Amino acid sequence: MNYCVIPAAGIGTRMRAGKNKMFLHVGGRPVLFRTLVNVERAGCFDLVVISAHKGEERIVAQLARSALRGTEFRIVTGGTERQDSVYNALMSIDTGYGDMIAIHDGARCLATPSLIRRCVEAAREYGAAAAGKPSTDTVKSIDGDAITGTIDRRGIALIETPQVFRADLILPAYEQARRDGFSATDDCSLVERMGVRPRLVPSEEPNIKITTKGDLSMSNDLLLSALPRVGTGFDVHRFADGRRLILGGVEIPCERGLLGHSDADVLAHAIIDAVFGAAALPDIGRAFPDNDPAYKDANSMALLKTAVQTAEKAGFAIGNIDATVIAQAPKLAPYIEAMRENIASVCGADLSAVSVKATTTEKLGFTGRGEGIAAEAAVVLARRRA
Repeated sequence: MNYCVIPAAGIGTRMRAGKNKMFLHVGGRPVLFRTLVNVERAGCFDLVVISAHKGEERIVAQLARSALRGTEFRIVTGGTERQDSVYNALMSIDTGYGDMIAIHDGARCLATPSLIRRCVEAAREYGAAAAGKPSTDTVKSIDGDAITGTIDRRGIALIETPQVFRADLILPAYEQARRDGFSATDDCSLVERMGVRPRLVPSEEPNIKITTKGDLSMSNDLLLSALPRVGTGFDVHRFADGRRLILGGVEIPCERGLLGHSDADVLAHAIIDAVFGAAALPDIGRAFPDNDPAYKDANSMALLKTAVQTAEKAGFAIGNIDATVIAQAPKLAPYIEAMRENIASVCGADLSAVSVKATTTEKLGFTGRGEGIAAEAAVVLARRRA
């Protein structure tokens, strides 16, 4: 069997948040919740054992129930130090030959399921493995505030969790450390004392251990930047004599065009509103008022470019665009590719990220009666990374 031990009993002295940092929210969810979700998604474990701070067992159990939908879990009371909390969890497990035990900090909520799986696989092959990365910074030895020397970083790795072990290695190592009164800052240190050489598993950036408010803020930004923002837009214009029919910046041969303050490009307008919606910005009516002379007969593709630039200033970039034009006539199929190309060019998006479709309403409603054209659009924005 495979077990995962999650120490979550720390009081977070350096965080100074007034409560256990496991319950602080990052990306809209508690830190511990996110850690447990990634542990379950790894698909490696038969049982998760969580060490909780005394008096917090119930709230930890509630988080575990909501996060671990398909994995059995157990709550134990933690100890004064991390090592004590892990020991208490280990003592609650009945292990057999070949069992694997992962130990993963509850505060490392960005560790991916992929990283967790790779650590388990490496430990199964080598007996012990830990996530980590080579140091890219220069490493110095210090005495108080004084720098006393430089350490060759080529022999340095910054070790994280998960750290995974065969049960017959980690359990005796913890027992021996307890007998010797030996205290370590990680679990590998304990098996290293027994002559074991854990395997380094290259970490996936980032795998931050949330310790300070700065760590919390950085993790929150990273999580939110990974979440797509989706907006929808819808627009309608009636037909009128003496007007050009412009859709997606393409002039379509037609006896009538669409009536509007601008060039009435209904497709561009739907996309503009979807962009603004995804970025939670004011809609097209407020951004480009139809009573403002500046926008009289305006090129709507220029307005779309402005909308995209506005979203970019708010920190977003176009992910993809999916739009549909609803018109009984004229036939639009011959012009779809030109529309896609125009929209992709104006939005700074790859052509493969822009979809334009055309459909009819089978002669139902105002579009079916040929009174006008409607368009709807969905836009996905991704947060730009600085």
